[in-house]
Amino acid sequence: SPPPGQLERYEFEHAAMGVNFRYLIYCEQKETAEKLFAAAQQRVDELNQTLSDYLEQSETNQLCRSAPHPQPQRVSPDLYRVVSRSLEFSRLTSGAFDVTVGPASHAWRKAIKRNRLPTAEKIAELLPAIGADKVELTSPNQILLTAPNMQLDFGGIAQGDAADQIAAIFIAGGIKSALIDASGDIRAI
Repeated sequence: SPPPGQLERYEFEHAAMGVNFRYLIYCEQKETAEKLFAAAQQRVDELNQTLSDYLEQSETNQLCRSAPHPQPQRVSPDLYRVVSRSLEFSRLTSGAFDVTVGPASHAWRKAIKRNRLPTAEKIAELLPAIGADKVELTSPNQILLTAPNMQLDFGGIAQGDAADQIAAIFIAGGIKSALIDASGDIRAI
């Protein structure tokens, strides 16, 4: 154990959300680092259970399967926060960033496996289910998906959001110097 007041470097890595998360923190006690690493891993796993479009029973997939909704659906604060931020980024990018692109991204995943591009007809068939204008938010924590066959795909935001959530855990744990690498989504403290 280092002398009191001397910071030691601790690293931890785990696989989640289809990538490797790597954490580097400076603190006095190994036990503190281990406790924070465990909390970080648990938080990332929680977020994955909420946001994944790969896990059949994720909260996101359950919400999408039930669309279109006759009325707003209550969702977790995590899902509401990420959808809200996603819609904000969609507005800021004039629609270039769009988490409703899931039907197209799923079609492309299948196309890659088959080594055959989706047909123009298939792409045209998917378009009615895509568009940030088909998502309505009602505070607190309610989401309405207005079109059938919608699929939210948080691949462009989930890892960065997770890095922010881990940073909050580390800061609350007294860490003043850390690096979080979610496969290229970097957050520094």
